[in-house]
Amino acid sequence: GLYELGARRIVFAGLPPLGCLPVVMTTSIVDALIRQCIDSLNMEALIYNSKLQNMLNEIKANELKDARLAYADIYFTLLDAIKNPSKY
Repeated sequence: GLYELGARRIVFAGLPPLGCLPVVMTTSIVDALIRQCIDSLNMEALIYNSKLQNMLNEIKANELKDARLAYADIYFTLLDAIKNPSKY
């Protein structure tokens, strides 16, 4: 792994809002005029991200004490960009 190769600073990015990916919204269209995010997939991404954060905290505390592991939350930034594109 990266740690064995000498990496001590590692960033882990969480999942984006998967239900808002264009391919997902396009293939899940119920009404041809309405494209919207799939809430159940977004919830799965949030659950995964929460578990990833917990796992990283556990690893930092118990296994790789000399490593700096960081979690990058991209979910909410991307969701805001999708929901409010005029801000960007």
